[in-house]
Amino acid sequence: MMKENGKLEKPILIAGAGRNKQTGEEADRASEKAIQSAIDAARGKIEKNLISPSAIWLAADKAEERLEALKIPAADRPGAVVYIKPEGPTAKAYKYPQNTLEAQIERKRDGWVMTHVARTIVWPRQPEKEHLLLTQKQYDIAKARAERPEKLVLHVQEPKQPKPQPQRAPDQGVGIGG
Repeated sequence: MMKENGKLEKPILIAGAGRNKQTGEEADRASEKAIQSAIDAARGKIEKNLISPSAIWLAADKAEERLEALKIPAADRPGAVVYIKPEGPTAKAYKYPQNTLEAQIERKRDGWVMTHVARTIVWPRQPEKEHLLLTQKQYDIAKARAERPEKLVLHVQEPKQPKPQPQRAPDQGVGIGG
């Protein structure tokens, strides 16, 4: 179900978000169950400060509304990513990092899917993070359609770099005995 780095082998559809707004109750329950099982697989023994399926749904809905407010057409919305990380402990006396989970959801053509859930740490008093990352094309559209583009604060995804290929050592003949 999950690869070593937290990336899910198969993205989990977030029913009821994006273009999936008119889903049935059965699809919602199946989606919630799949999201919860991915969270449970990643969390191990962590009991506090976890991401819930409802937080994932809320993040997807808010991101969809934000894309709509930026006047990005529905056809250009795929590729947007939301990164979610809960806040740190609030106690002043707590001096150590706390284990928690982070998640990533991505806008696909048909709606929002959860693509990543993994363990991470948060420090005391660290604020909650929920960032909407746009593709370069979405950023350009939002800037062009904004009434005051200089006031627009947006995050753009880093361009995907090709994976480096391992370098092979040149073949060197090793002689035996001389």
